[in-house]
Amino acid sequence: MKKSLALSGQESQSSRLFKVNAYLEKNFPDFFAEARFQVGDDDYFLYSRFGQYLARSIEHRRTPAAKIYRGFTVLNKMAALSRKDPQVRRMLVSGPLEYLVDAPKARALAMKRLSPVAQGYMESLCEEVSEADRLGQSPEGFIERTSQALVLFFSSRRPAGPTAARSDIAPRQ
Repeated sequence: MKKSLALSGQESQSSRLFKVNAYLEKNFPDFFAEARFQVGDDDYFLYSRFGQYLARSIEHRRTPAAKIYRGFTVLNKMAALSRKDPQVRRMLVSGPLEYLVDAPKARALAMKRLSPVAQGYMESLCEEVSEADRLGQSPEGFIERTSQALVLFFSSRRPAGPTAARSDIAPRQ
């Protein structure tokens, strides 16, 4: 019989991302050390900065292709975890993927190298950016609102069947 441990939000999040953090530290030791020094143990800011670093590296062509591909491996590992964990999904969508969407070369390469799950998140963000441009809104605020909506959409559960009760529909009289 397995015993489940009740961990606090930050502790459980760190344990969920342990393998991804280890991979990031192994393949990007300078970035990892500098980011941990600047942001501490906050994984949200760590991965947000990683997305920024990856997008800048692609746009300015100052990193070897093999290292960039390892960066996409980090994001693919996060995407695999995000299928089970809405907090990791939120971190991925509102962090690194936003930076990749904003950089044209990075977006094009990401669409080739990301897993289907991460590509789906990214395509949704791309649609939201084009919608913000069409409406004349600032993309940053629009992306923040829509990334929260995406997290809610992908984390919501569908009703079990056609007879499942929905609280937002009033019964007919």
